[in-house]
Amino acid sequence: MNFILSVVENSERGSMTTHIDATSQGSILRFMNHSCDPNVVIVPVRDNHVIPRVTCWTRRAVHVQQELCFSYGSGDLGRVRCFCQSDNCRGFLPLETFKKNF
Repeated sequence: MNFILSVVENSERGSMTTHIDATSQGSILRFMNHSCDPNVVIVPVRDNHVIPRVTCWTRRAVHVQQELCFSYGSGDLGRVRCFCQSDNCRGFLPLETFKKNF
């Protein structure tokens, strides 16, 4: 199963959605798993290109050998079980694509 990352950017000029499918190529982000208590946040960065570069930044200190993970979204829960084992695990992966106001 493959998931497509959808990044929604909002600005005074409107909203722009970029869909990213990293099935065959992409950054290290394509190997990161979901967590209901993520230690990484995804931030689109534009450097004179229409398509943003997707970067990841840690939200807190990360220890050696600790898995890097991000939230796949915050919308309604789907039917795919979540196995993140965090204290606040919601039990299922979000159905909605990743959305963040920047």
